[in-house]
Amino acid sequence: MQPLKSACFVAHRARNCVASAKLTEFCKRLSLLLFSVTVALLLVSCATIYPNMRTNDYENAFVYEMGNLSADTLVIDIEGSGWGSTLGRKQLGIWLYTGVAGALFEPLNQEHTLIVLEKWKRDPTARASINSGVYYDDLYLRSIYTLENLIDMYAESINRYMEDKHFTSIFLIGSSEGAIIMPLLYAKIEEREKVKGIVSIAGGGLPVYDSYSLLQASTITPRRYRKAYSYMIDSYDMRTEGRADSVEVDKYGTVLRWLTSLMEFDPFDYWKDVDIPVLFIHGEKDFNVAVESTRHIQENLPEKPFEFIYYKDMAHGPTTRSQISRMQNDIVDWIQKVKTQ
Repeated sequence: MQPLKSACFVAHRARNCVASAKLTEFCKRLSLLLFSVTVALLLVSCATIYPNMRTNDYENAFVYEMGNLSADTLVIDIEGSGWGSTLGRKQLGIWLYTGVAGALFEPLNQEHTLIVLEKWKRDPTARASINSGVYYDDLYLRSIYTLENLIDMYAESINRYMEDKHFTSIFLIGSSEGAIIMPLLYAKIEEREKVKGIVSIAGGGLPVYDSYSLLQASTITPRRYRKAYSYMIDSYDMRTEGRADSVEVDKYGTVLRWLTSLMEFDPFDYWKDVDIPVLFIHGEKDFNVAVESTRHIQENLPEKPFEFIYYKDMAHGPTTRSQISRMQNDIVDWIQKVKTQ
């Protein structure tokens, strides 16, 4: 999800993007509550990051296309929140970090066309400001970055991309913010009859307000995160109409307009209407989106064709080679199973 930059892998990004200890500490504070899943470059083979990538430039957004461009199956990646490119960050031709796609696409690129949806027209090579959130200081981009606008923009990108394509099957992979908005995004895809399955990573069905409430009392949540969640809940409870819709930031660097849209979104309302296979993956040590959010789906929608995998030692996303390898295998095996059903 979002500001306090990469709520999930703040330490990850700090190691890879920031040199000085002072700047690292500032970024940790400012990035505390962003819901994205970033992957350190050292965990990903440089040769396989975004193979054969080309950019489709539509009126309102970019769509990055890669993999086997003649395949009959399309895999669409929807990344987590943040103020940079969904691809990650690239400097001097080197990827400093990537999103989930950079790690998980490798075993899929031979037999599938792969696309990554960009947030509007962000540039992975753009110079970052002090919080590594390249577009964080753009007040216009702050004003349009809400979940509602994001879902509409992603749906427009998918529908435009599909206008001249002839895929027989489509799979959606969403992580963090991308997983939370997934069921509503799915409903807005014009050719959704071609969508055969969805993968939700670190998302689930609880409103973020409820997730924060659980995390602020959880022993797995670091103290500074518990304080932040408590502050944000109190701030949301005491919000005024003007401030709730403001592009101002709170003391943790969270843009209030984005936070309000996040707090008020209830993914469970939309998962109830999804009747295709879904694979939910969640780390049991996740202190950005409570694992109870995914368990809420499992406990309350038992009749759905949903499957659930919990990673005992994983937090908000994979941080080791073994976790990346396991997630790759789980997703590839599940997609293959669904395709042959």
